[in-house]
Order: sequence, then C-alpha cells, then structure tokens
Amino acid sequence: MKKRSFILGLLALVVCSFIYMMSSLPSETSTLFSGSGNCVLCHSGSDGVLINSVGRDVSPIYHWQSSMMGNSAKDPYWLAKVSSEVEENPHLKEMIEDKCATCHAPMGRTEAIYNGQTYYSLIEVLSDPLSQDGVSCTLCHQIEPDNLSSEESFSGNFIVEPLKNIFGPYENPFTVSMVNIAGYTPVHGVHIESSALCATCHTLFTPYVDQDGNVAGYFPEQMPYYEWLNSTYPEQGLSCQKCHMPRVDEDFTISSLPPNLQNKRNPVFEHHFVGGNTVVNSMLKNNYAELGINSAVPNLDTTAYYALKNLKENTVELNANAASVDNMVSVNIELRNKTGHKLPTGFPSRRMWIHFIAKDNQGEIIFESGKYDSQGNILTQAGFEEHHDTISNEDNVQVYEAVLGNAQDEVTTVLLESSQYLKDNRIPPVGFNTDQPYYNLIAITGKANDDVNFNKSEDGVEGSGYDRITYLFPFSGSTLNFSIEVCYQSIKPNFVSHLSESTTDESNRFNRMFNDDNLPKVEVISFLEEQVLFTSIKNIESLAWEIYPNPSNDEVFLNGKFDWPVSYFIYALNGKLISSGKIDHPLISFQNLMNGTYILKLESGQLKKSFKMVCY
Repeated sequence: MKKRSFILGLLALVVCSFIYMMSSLPSETSTLFSGSGNCVLCHSGSDGVLINSVGRDVSPIYHWQSSMMGNSAKDPYWLAKVSSEVEENPHLKEMIEDKCATCHAPMGRTEAIYNGQTYYSLIEVLSDPLSQDGVSCTLCHQIEPDNLSSEESFSGNFIVEPLKNIFGPYENPFTVSMVNIAGYTPVHGVHIESSALCATCHTLFTPYVDQDGNVAGYFPEQMPYYEWLNSTYPEQGLSCQKCHMPRVDEDFTISSLPPNLQNKRNPVFEHHFVGGNTVVNSMLKNNYAELGINSAVPNLDTTAYYALKNLKENTVELNANAASVDNMVSVNIELRNKTGHKLPTGFPSRRMWIHFIAKDNQGEIIFESGKYDSQGNILTQAGFEEHHDTISNEDNVQVYEAVLGNAQDEVTTVLLESSQYLKDNRIPPVGFNTDQPYYNLIAITGKANDDVNFNKSEDGVEGSGYDRITYLFPFSGSTLNFSIEVCYQSIKPNFVSHLSESTTDESNRFNRMFNDDNLPKVEVISFLEEQVLFTSIKNIESLAWEIYPNPSNDEVFLNGKFDWPVSYFIYALNGKLISSGKIDHPLISFQNLMNGTYILKLESGQLKKSFKMVCY
C-alpha cells in the first residue's frame, strides 16, 4: 500500500512538473519569496482538484495570472505614469521609483530592502523575475498580522518575515507536501480574509512637492479602506475579499499533493481581483506579447468579462421618475452606490457621469446633457465640472470624480504636485458620515457639501449612499421619452493628454497602445429608458407676475396684479406637493423647506403661473 502511494505520489509530481515546465510563470526564489510557477505545481486546476461541479477551474492561479494583481508590474499605464513623474521631477527619481515599486513590484522591492538596499529602481523592476510576477502568491500569503489596520501598515508597509509561513483561511492545514516541495509551512491565519490586509497597499499616501520641488508633505491619494470603514459593510461582515474574491460553496480538494489528501475545503475563494479597470485589461490582451504577459489570451478575456460584469451588476443602482408642472418637466434621477467604498474609487484618473437625453414623441432631442465622443471626451466640458443638484442648462454635466489640485489651487494630473482635492463628489457608500476622526482623509469636497440630495435621505439624515439630481427643461407635449446612461471611465482625458506630452519610452508606448480604436474608452455601466405620458389642463399665464428674491432662504414677495386671496402650491421636482395655502398679502414664508429647487404655483382667479424657486 505504501509502495502504491509512493508511486502515485511520484506520478503526480511528474504530471505537476510537466505542467510547471509548460508554464511561463517565474520559478525563481529568494530569501523571502518564491515565484508563482512553483505554486502552480500543486494548486492548479486538474482532475479532482479545484474544479467545481460544472467543470469550471476555480484554482487561484487560473484567474490571478490574468488579473491586474498578476500584471501590476507590467501595467503600461502605471509604467508610463511612473516615468512621466520622474520626468517632471528628475531630482526625486529614486524616491518616486521606490515608492511606486513598493506595491506594484512588491516581492523584488521587499527582498531588495531586506538585503540592505536603500531604494529599488524601475530598471530593477523590469529585469527582476520576482518583480515581474506582480502581487503574487508568496507576497499576500506571507504578510504578518502584527501591524494590520494601523497607519504604520499603509502605503506598502506590510510585514514579511523570513519564516516561510504561508497564511491561509483553513484550520489544521496539511503541511508535509508544501514544506518538502516549496519550503513553506501552511499556517491558519484569520487575517488573510480581512480588509486590513488589502489596506496595506490600497491605502496610499504619496509625497507632494512645493513650488521649489522640495517634498512638503504627504497626500491621501487612495483611501478605499477608510471609505469602507465609513460604511455599513464592516458591521455586515463584508470585507474586500467578499466582493473581489467571490466564494464557491462546494467541497474541494485544493492540492494535487499528496494524492490521497482527504481533508476537503469549503468554500474556495476565486482570485479574480476585478475592479473597474477595463481599459488596462484590454491593453494587456491587445499587447500581451510586447508586454510579456504570462497569461493565455482566453484568461485575459475571462478577466475582462468579469471586470465589466462587476461594473454593470455590482456598482450602481439607477432609478428615475418624471413630472410636469405648467409646461416644465423635471426628471428626478437617483443613483445609489452598491459598493463598500466611494464610487468610483482608487486611482484618481477615474470618473463617472450621467448622459441624459430627452426626446419628444417624434424622436427629436429636446434636451441633452453629458454627450461624449468615441475617445471619452465630454463634448460640453472645459476644465472640471462642479457638482450639480439641478441641471437646466445642456452645457452642464453631472460628473462624479476626485479632481487633484496643486498648492496654487490649480487642477493637476501630476501626483507629485497634488496636495489637495479641488472636488470630490464621488458617491459615498451607504452609512458614510462626517462624524469620523479620519474624515479629513476621505472628505466630500466642493459643492456636493451643500447639496441636500447628496448622501442624505429625504429627511436630511446623512449616509444614504445615493445622489438625487434633477433635470429641468420646458416641454409642452404629452409624451416624453428619456434615456439615461451612467458612463464610467478608468482614465480621464486630461490624464491621457498629460502622458501624450511626456517623452519617455513608457509614455510613448502607452499612448500608442491607448490610441487603439478597439480600446473601450467609456463603459456604460447602467442604462434606463422610459416613456412618460402627461395629462394636464393648459394654464392661462399672467406674464406680469414675478417673485423675488430668487434664490431665497426663507420667503419670497409677489409682484403683480392679483385678485386676493392668492392660492399657492409648492411642489418638489418629482411632482410631490410639499406645501399649499392661501394668502391675502404679497409674502410667502417657507422657513421649514429644506435646501433645494422647487416649483411654486400661484392661482389668482382664473390666472395661473408657475416659477422655479431655489431655497438655500
């Protein structure tokens, strides 16, 4: 029996070795790390191992190798951005390259610092096989729990010790095979499933310089962990891994060795790691040979599929309704954030906006906001757009984004110049509130702060996780057709334009790859189309009537010839009656109204007229 087991073990090892030899994944080792080509020996999908009940490969290596994590050091956008930042501030070359390599080439850089180097260069990133393995198996699974969730752990300050412990989610791991074959010891570690593990790199403070080029401080560039903490997700037990590493609730053999392994595991977590970056996913596929991508093209297609699926199904909920009052139509749109962080989040080149079109019954466009071209340029936009509560001008667009600013309060795309956000109206997650000690790191910035419909419920309580915006325009017909696209963009045009001005090889390569017409510059992540029938009696208007002041904070005066008493009706833009009454004097008081835009309708005898009234 022992002899048979030994032979089966040898056979399995031969098969795994063959798979390994056919793999282009790196097999290099160092004091701290081992290439993913060594992990694939036992943890790849094969007959009876990490294949689910319908025959799908759910092994870690299968999806990871085509993910942004697996290709973090080969990402052409990242390489172009690093090189352009060095070009802007060549005297800080060592600091820039080392800072960026910390999380994009973590194994090579961590090993170098462990061995006494003071910094790690981009040249080393490109030549070191362990760096080219990206955020790999023995990086994440070796991170110690000691400093997790503390500020000391952020910006790539994870702890990896030369103990060769591999932390995993399962109790009582079988250790012999991994110790003998790879030299690592499997250890149960509950922290491997915590958001704090991801926060070591995805909570990022970057240095910024003053006008003289000297480092003046550190800027909170990416804060999804703090955004997540300021949501309802932690109390629901929803970590980063729950969304970005979907679980498969089946019993699995998770290793091909030993061949008689009995303890099956449930669940298994798929290593998709998809977020919202469909542009670079496509660049990796379209240029896989030039970029040295180890993954096969079908795997890259799978990752691109899951990324777009994630954007369309798990990010935003879209609702709308329309109302008509005296030949003025209001379309009230509500966007609810379905994620556990701001939407969009991550690197500040991302944005989301609303493309709204209203048509009459003949199909003629009567109002359009947010129109864009094939390159992802919003056609009416010059500079960055402030946040809006109501849009009645077609030149205005609702754009959700974080806009970087320098010390002179100017828009910039250079990270080393970025000391503030000039605007941040990215939609917060449900539960997000301002009463947090770290709120200054994730603050809502700009005019969204004054919007009573942004992250607030109808009774004014913050933490709703949605934004309500109204489109207001004249329309006297009976049938209105409107459509709404929620558009998402991984790389904003001004970031692309800045790289087009750079002369580095990496920037030139990125520009060439980005100009591919087949690259998705914009993704429509939610779509709604409706037809509304309005039935109303046409009003007789008195053009001489006026109200003032408008906007007002507590009252308006009436000017004109009236037959007293005058009846008044105050409507929300969704058509809901808020207040009404009769007055025998030219003053209407509304101290109890929340800030926002309303429709004030006046009736005096047979005469009627409506006004758009803004309260603040």
